[in-house]
Amino acid sequence: LLIFVMMIGVAGCDGNPSAYVPTGDGLDSDIPTNPTGSNTSGRNMSLPYYKERSVNPLQCTDYVNRTLMNLLYQGLFAVDSQYEVHPILCKNYQMSRDMKTYTFYLQKATFSDGSVLTAEDVVESLKQAKNGGFYDGRFDNVKSIAAVDDSIVKVTLAVPHENFPVLLDVPIVKASQVGDSRPLGTGPYLYEEYGQRLWLRRRQDWWCDAEMTITADTIALMAAESVTHIRDQFEFGDLSLVCADP
Repeated sequence: LLIFVMMIGVAGCDGNPSAYVPTGDGLDSDIPTNPTGSNTSGRNMSLPYYKERSVNPLQCTDYVNRTLMNLLYQGLFAVDSQYEVHPILCKNYQMSRDMKTYTFYLQKATFSDGSVLTAEDVVESLKQAKNGGFYDGRFDNVKSIAAVDDSIVKVTLAVPHENFPVLLDVPIVKASQVGDSRPLGTGPYLYEEYGQRLWLRRRQDWWCDAEMTITADTIALMAAESVTHIRDQFEFGDLSLVCADP
């Protein structure tokens, strides 16, 4: 069995082909992005997920379901395999001299429903992450998170941190949906339901012009029953990529 981890960003959202811009939460860029035998560049592909487990990126702890997050959500920053920080939804930022206050200026990004990313979306997403779930440990020293205006967010820390953005590859979701099972994101794909089946559909209006390894128009999601089920469907069925421990 071959185990693949998925990456989709190879060019910057600003059109700079040399910029490293993963479009999700910073998976290891040293892992091949287009393994032999995988159908990542075709019009259609399929991925597994556990239907009974969370697919909210702020709460989900399951590694199979988190594979989907790269396609649906983006953070203020992404972190590559060398722990270098790259701005995604954050256009630029400032750090105070005492390294306790960070001010983040947002990109003009849009969610999959066409609405514009606002500071409120970032604030509510980070607060939700701070209050528990997959990312809560990163916010132990955060005193406050607040919107300065519609496109500026200020974070105040209890202790100095000279590289706080390295902790902010946290997926940003729509403010009103931070607790929803499938909140809207700013990534290149969105969830769609057809009857009892769940799919991902590629956005035609994606705000980012990054080139992607995965360019499928639609991605069917197979409801997984176990790691054995995932393995068998990858080996004998229609699964295109899996991330599973045999």
